[in-house]
Amino acid sequence: MTAVDPRGSRRPRTRTIVVCVVVVLVAALASVTFAMQAGQARAVLPTPEQAASDVPQLDGRRCLTDSRAASVVLCAVGPTAARTTVAVVGDTAAEQLLPALAPLADARGWRLTTDLRDGCPLVDAAVTTAGAGRVDCGRPYESRLERLVDDPAVSHVLLVGTAGAKACTGAGCQDPDRAVLERELRSTIQALQRAGKDVVTVRDLPVPPRDVVACVEASPRSTEDCDFAPRPALGALAAAARRELVPVVDLTADVCPDASCPAVADGVLRYRPDGRLTATYAATLSSRLGSALDAAGLAASDATSALGAHALGDEPRTSPAGEPVDTVAWITPPVAGATRDEADPYREGCHQNQADPTALSCTYGDPTSTTVIALVGDSHAAQWQPALRAVAEAHGWQLRTYTKSACLFADVTVWNGAQDGAYTSCAEWTAEVVDALRADPPTVLIPVSTGRYALAAGDGPVRGDAAIVDGMVRTWSAVAAGGTRAVPIADTPWLETDMKHCVADHLERLSECAVPRAPAVAKSAQAWQRAAVARVPRAELVDLTDVVCPADRCAPVIGNVLVWRDSHHLTATYARTTAPFLDEALTPLVRPASTDR
Repeated sequence: MTAVDPRGSRRPRTRTIVVCVVVVLVAALASVTFAMQAGQARAVLPTPEQAASDVPQLDGRRCLTDSRAASVVLCAVGPTAARTTVAVVGDTAAEQLLPALAPLADARGWRLTTDLRDGCPLVDAAVTTAGAGRVDCGRPYESRLERLVDDPAVSHVLLVGTAGAKACTGAGCQDPDRAVLERELRSTIQALQRAGKDVVTVRDLPVPPRDVVACVEASPRSTEDCDFAPRPALGALAAAARRELVPVVDLTADVCPDASCPAVADGVLRYRPDGRLTATYAATLSSRLGSALDAAGLAASDATSALGAHALGDEPRTSPAGEPVDTVAWITPPVAGATRDEADPYREGCHQNQADPTALSCTYGDPTSTTVIALVGDSHAAQWQPALRAVAEAHGWQLRTYTKSACLFADVTVWNGAQDGAYTSCAEWTAEVVDALRADPPTVLIPVSTGRYALAAGDGPVRGDAAIVDGMVRTWSAVAAGGTRAVPIADTPWLETDMKHCVADHLERLSECAVPRAPAVAKSAQAWQRAAVARVPRAELVDLTDVVCPADRCAPVIGNVLVWRDSHHLTATYARTTAPFLDEALTPLVRPASTDR
């Protein structure tokens, strides 16, 4: 199977990200030893004297707002037009990861933004942490949340918070409790998910019980004496994330192998006097953090991730990953925001509404390519755009979309229930699209429509399978007359059950939401498509039913990805993960079509 990047092509890499870590120190410092033990102590970077100032910075400045400051410090680095914008939100536990995140974002073309406040996770409560006073995190909460919710560019929110924190709310607010903090964090996660943000959390890293820097300074020749054991306690954020089925990234085993957290390793002093990581050490975690974020579904870096359809392997129909299960550790996209997990044409304004007959089009991939794929149809066509975009970008093809709500791409007039009459704007739109495609013929036409249409006849709808197939044949043939090959993608099953609602109600029993495959397929347009393909020269059907519903019952979640955003539309996230399967089926049909033109 050809590997296709599910994110599409990577945007030009920028070099605006500057992380001020000890990498910028001159090489001469590598030979520094403690002055009082010259020639005998181990050389470490940063030195104990430098550790306190070895703090994370982006573009030369620290991004942490003081807990009581009125003004807010916000940082943003990376391309403003990035397809993935990750907002790092939390307190010093989040700030310490910036040296690992910055090069990762740079390499992947992400934009990185921050909202970091000392002592304040993103909650509407007063928060208390060990060794620190109480901070009123509720005062800036609304403005912090609004910045995230109202910014359409923010696709992912990375939440990190101090594990030992507690919280209280209300006028009394005398007895801070971890359960209160967990409740408030769950509320925050739900608010972000309702706004369509993909939330990933990072479990706080172990904090030394004493000043490691002072210990290393006192024992420079036996720094092992300064190592400590990690505390096994689960923080409120990790607990809240698991309750909300949000991914939890845990780097504890990487930082503290063999249940021991070294104070110094490979010549690097790992901790600052406040117990947070030195920027020098944090930068070394970038690769491991990247792998963990990939596993958690944060804009996975390649198509070999076990997310979504990738989990099915080469034989989806027999893969255990396609079987319905009762529980999963986490789900992406967020169930609460699944309705917004739509293909690009919706967000970019080129999925036409039901009233307007104007043929709108968006172009993806290489706009100069002579291999042109035209995706045409209703919302069941639009749902395949994420996968087709990935395939087109991988091969340097041009992808054009022409989609309209509830409109069958066929030379017939269908009934529109919402308008309670003949869907004339659909017939007009179809004619306009055919004219556009005949004027500038694509290499391949991919027509997709649902099977829930009836003909408009007299005063009401009339089921007319044969007439609908005839109309599909006429329309496809009209486009094919210019040398275009018709390659429809088999319509997806119609489940009847709204999956996002069912999953939300059955988080501990997901298998209750599974729908029998055979009747769901029978309600799709596949029978019409197969009949039309048999009558249009050179037409071929690409069938990915085994990828979206591999088992005898269609599972709501596959590879930790929510497959359906309602009863019959794929989430854009899951559709994107089908790209390698689509590539394998489609490319052999596109290449001969391109050669024949």
